[in-house]
Amino acid sequence: MPFLRLPVLLLLAFLLAGGCATVPPASVSLDALPQEQQTRARENLRVFNAVWDLVNRKHYDPKTRGEKWDAAAREFAPRAAAAKDEAELYTVLNAMLAPLGDSHTVALTPRDARERRTQVRARTGFGMLRIGGRWIVNEVLPKSPAEEGGIKIGWV
Repeated sequence: MPFLRLPVLLLLAFLLAGGCATVPPASVSLDALPQEQQTRARENLRVFNAVWDLVNRKHYDPKTRGEKWDAAAREFAPRAAAAKDEAELYTVLNAMLAPLGDSHTVALTPRDARERRTQVRARTGFGMLRIGGRWIVNEVLPKSPAEEGGIKIGWV
């Protein structure tokens, strides 16, 4: 059975390394906040850290890692901690993500993510994205009223 040890150890090391998260280089003290705000701030920072870490580890452009991304953590972590509600938190998160210049890297609120995943909401069958002050059709759902009406991706 000693011959099984090496593959098992390698698999264990791989699994442990694969689940490793990176720690944002930002530290936010919550001591000055009233106790009732500290709970919200801790949750905000948990979400912030998860978003920062995911981009740090998985974003397709390796230039997002390093000092610029570390600086983004230091700039936006205090703003995320201070966010009064979910909407404000996700505004901060998306402000941090905006300089990446990647239209597919956005932070969705849990509600928005659920709606997108389940498509349980009133929809006309198309989605739009704001680019340079203009709304562009970026999605047309198959068999939707939009598709039947002839809406095309790319329309302004």
